[in-house]
Amino acid sequence: SLDSSTSRPPAAEWASEAGGPAGPDWTPPHTFSALVANYNEIPTFPERPHFDADPNPIHPRTLVVSFDGCPNDPYHPAAMPLYQTATFVQPSSAAFGPYDYTRSGNPTRTALETLVGKLEGAHSAFAFTSGMSALTTLLHLLKCGDEVIACADLYGGMHRLLTQVCDRAGIKVRFVDTTRLTKLEAELSANVALVHIETPSNPLMRISDVRAIAALCGRYGALLSVDSTMMSPVLMRPLRLGADVVMHSATKFLNGHSDVMAGVLCVRSAELARRIAFLQNAEGTALAPFDCWLLLRGLKTMALRVERQQQN
Repeated sequence: SLDSSTSRPPAAEWASEAGGPAGPDWTPPHTFSALVANYNEIPTFPERPHFDADPNPIHPRTLVVSFDGCPNDPYHPAAMPLYQTATFVQPSSAAFGPYDYTRSGNPTRTALETLVGKLEGAHSAFAFTSGMSALTTLLHLLKCGDEVIACADLYGGMHRLLTQVCDRAGIKVRFVDTTRLTKLEAELSANVALVHIETPSNPLMRISDVRAIAALCGRYGALLSVDSTMMSPVLMRPLRLGADVVMHSATKFLNGHSDVMAGVLCVRSAELARRIAFLQNAEGTALAPFDCWLLLRGLKTMALRVERQQQN
């Protein structure tokens, strides 16, 4: 199931020494000797569901209220349960189950990430402790010497992150009026690793052309990230317009109840998913299960809230 809380089969199957079920979604058991050639190759987080070939796409307004978050639960409840646990029992001392430690993965968080990934048409989605935590992880994809172009009208928290944190890490930052394509193209070069825009921007609500900017970024080999907090996936899906990463401050329109602080990154490629999954686990920035559960509840009313907010 594409809605599955994990893309691996049940523990009884993957823990056996026999070959597992065929297909690209199955991963062999993680069995390690006492001597590991490369510690960094040990998987430390569950596989992320992805939706590149979803055979039965559902309209977002329907999906938010009919999403099946736990098809593998033995009782298959209609509402996603809260897995308020830090650790999970493993099948043996020599094999990992789908989950082992909530920092690395939790079924409630997987359900949330699966739903938001589907809403955005993403390869994978990742839930973080805040919008700023999501943006920080995005910038950790960069290295010393890389250049970033950001839209000139920008959320203050992201401006601080770029000017007072990235600058100290040796990452060059420039602010450009991305509503004018000629200005943006004049600043692009092979050294630019990331172009980050908000559309509509905060606070001046300026509009940038995502499709046209994505084409420019592709020409110069730069990633395009779009902060789509103001729109929500009900109104815009930047990945479908060519963006590489979509970011949401889920505190706002996704949750809508003013009781959760969260951020989300949605990516369109397996390689970006692999890198962000590693960072999320390594840095301990994933959203806690209870906050994930509250955010899943808030998403149920997102389409209705966004429509009513536009009407009045």
